[in-house]
Amino acid sequence: MFAEVKHFQWTDVVDDNVAPDFPTLLEMHVTSPGYAAVLRFEVAVTTIEELTQRLNFQSCISGHGQVVVAEFDRHRIESFLRSAVGQVSAETWEELEIALGRFGRSEFNMAGAYWSPDPWEAPGT
Repeated sequence: MFAEVKHFQWTDVVDDNVAPDFPTLLEMHVTSPGYAAVLRFEVAVTTIEELTQRLNFQSCISGHGQVVVAEFDRHRIESFLRSAVGQVSAETWEELEIALGRFGRSEFNMAGAYWSPDPWEAPGT
């Protein structure tokens, strides 16, 4: 089975012409053609500048589930994710969820330790 993005929902974007504060949260809803089931993933979208600020307080940052952009362009980010997710395949829903975990945190894996450090946590805490 192949993965396919059904739709996106931005939590902090109200105007496509105004960049949100970074990191910003993007909910990505993924299905497989011919299936009714949908998996929801939380993707942290950020910039090099925001990562650099975080590195002033943390010596290492895990890149798991984060999309790093040069500048905010909602359509370009969504196009990138649609293409990347569309290349993912697996034999089962469970395997598909695991394979897609590199793009974001699955609704079934909302563990606090997914991002290290948590991009929304105050620096130095």
